[in-house]
Amino acid sequence: MARFLSAILTRDGGILTSPDTNDDHETLIAQAKLRENGMDYYVRVVFAPSTRRYQDIDSYVLGIMATERPGWLDEDRYNEAIKHLRCIVESMIASGKVPRDRRAS
Repeated sequence: MARFLSAILTRDGGILTSPDTNDDHETLIAQAKLRENGMDYYVRVVFAPSTRRYQDIDSYVLGIMATERPGWLDEDRYNEAIKHLRCIVESMIASGKVPRDRRAS
């Protein structure tokens, strides 16, 4: 099982992810019908907190699941992927106070 949130970055600028398969690169690859061809077309990435504080969006980092960053994944694309994945994770994090049930005493 991979760490939350798994995604596939494609050479043409695509970012593939799914809340239903957030920990499974292989399912994402199968759903997109990608062929196994090394880093020529896509790379597996994980957007996860550097600590166990999943609610702290500022602690999230983008990890590349390869020995090196592919040449086509320049700094602009890398930062755009972080921005996109950050929006997804932010939408999944509940924030604010949890209301107390007034009936429980």
